Amino acid sequence: MKKVPFFLAFLLLVFAAGLLNTSCRKDKDDDPIIVPYQGRWEGLTSQDTTIIIDVGNVNDKPAVIHYKLVVIFHESGGIGYTTREESNSEGICAIVNGYFSILLGTGESGPALLEGSFNAYATSLSGNFSHYFPGSSTQKVYGNYQIPKTP
Repeated sequence: MKKVPFFLAFLLLVFAAGLLNTSCRKDKDDDPIIVPYQGRWEGLTSQDTTIIIDVGNVNDKPAVIHYKLVVIFHESGGIGYTTREESNSEGICAIVNGYFSILLGTGESGPALLEGSFNAYATSLSGNFSHYFPGSSTQKVYGNYQIPKTP
C-alpha cells in the first residue's frame, strides 16, 4: 500500500518539474537570428555617388531588403543623374555564398545590374553596377564600389 502513494508523489514531482522547465524556457522567437552580412553597408561608388545596401533576415537567410544607388550620366548636353531605390522587407534578392545580383533593367545591350560580393570576414562589400542611359536601350554607364559595413 505504501508503494502507490510514493509512486503518485513521484509522478506529481516529475509533472511539476516538467511544467517549471517549459514555463522558464525561452521561446525560439524571443531571440532573432542574426544572419551573415546583416546590417547597413554604405559608401561611395567610383562615380563619387551614394550607394546603400541593407541586408536583413528573410526566413533565417540573408537577403538584400533595401538599396539606393545614385548614377551619373555624362551626356552631350551636360551631366544628368538618376536615383534607383527599392525596399522590400520580404527580400529584393537572396544573398547566396556571399553574392547578390539585382536586375536594374534590360535592353539591347543586355541586363543592367547591381552586383555585390562580401569579403570572407564580412567587413567589406564590393561590386559593380551598370545602368541604361535614360531613354536608351543600347547605351549603358558602368561603375563599381567597395564599401564598409556601417557600425
